[in-house]
Amino acid sequence: MTHLLDTKAVLDLLALPAGTTTNLPADAIVHISVITQVEHNYGIASAVDAQTSLARPVVLQQVLGTWKPLPIDGAVASVFLGIARGALLAGQKPRNRMNDLMIAATAVSRRWTLVTGDETLVRAVEAITPVVTLR
Repeated sequence: MTHLLDTKAVLDLLALPAGTTTNLPADAIVHISVITQVEHNYGIASAVDAQTSLARPVVLQQVLGTWKPLPIDGAVASVFLGIARGALLAGQKPRNRMNDLMIAATAVSRRWTLVTGDETLVRAVEAITPVVTLR
């Protein structure tokens, strides 16, 4: 079974101590969206101190060394309409959640399970795509 990690799930996975079990099946095929790479790049650009400026590129390299980012394509753009509607129906403002919703649209367009630790995102998309949390 194939899974797509959102950015929060990526960070949560990287922070887990070795040997920690998760809800991901042992044989899961796992991917990330290019949106996660974009969010990490923004984090590097917006670092406010030297320590953070040095640490964030290391995290990005770890992410890119572990997973290959998938592009946003026409199929994702087409699915985004339903994802945005789901967020609206859940009382959310899609404009404020654009990155999360594009990652969810990527999972939906490929019929993959979305992995997130963001309960707000779960409420927005659980009727449209399978969603699991890491723990």
